[in-house]
Amino acid sequence: MKKRRGTVVMVVIGVLLCMVVVGGGAMAWFFVSVLDTTVADDVTAARGFDDVRQRFGELQAILEIRDKDAVLTRNPPDAPPASLQRVQVLSWDPDGKRLSRVTLPWWLIRLKEGPIDISSKVRAGLTGARMTISVEDIERYGPALLVDHTEPDGTRVIVWTE
Repeated sequence: MKKRRGTVVMVVIGVLLCMVVVGGGAMAWFFVSVLDTTVADDVTAARGFDDVRQRFGELQAILEIRDKDAVLTRNPPDAPPASLQRVQVLSWDPDGKRLSRVTLPWWLIRLKEGPIDISSKVRAGLTGARMTISVEDIERYGPALLVDHTEPDGTRVIVWTE
């Protein structure tokens, strides 16, 4: 009986260990597949941002960052939700000369319940103006430019949905 219990315990430990290894590998694969960082010069980075910006023409971004707070620039249209596929983030670090692109599948964003808090003050745990937007509101905009922001030091980020 003791030998059988020991075997069962070892099988359970083996299965758990296998699940940890497979889960860790899956998480590593997902992270590597959504993030692409390259070394780039200023001209290449500017071209990448211009390419994205041209897709949206003169349309203003839905959110604007003012004094470290997000401000909604236009209300969601009274339209049925659009079927979005992904959200893309392109960021430029001028100090490290790194151009990073993150592509997240929209189903992952849909997992978020409730509104999305958008404010550096909220993230830092400070009190202040709080801006929220729901996943459903973003879907009502359809494919859109969400944020196009440049910091005084040249750091830039642009976020859009497809």
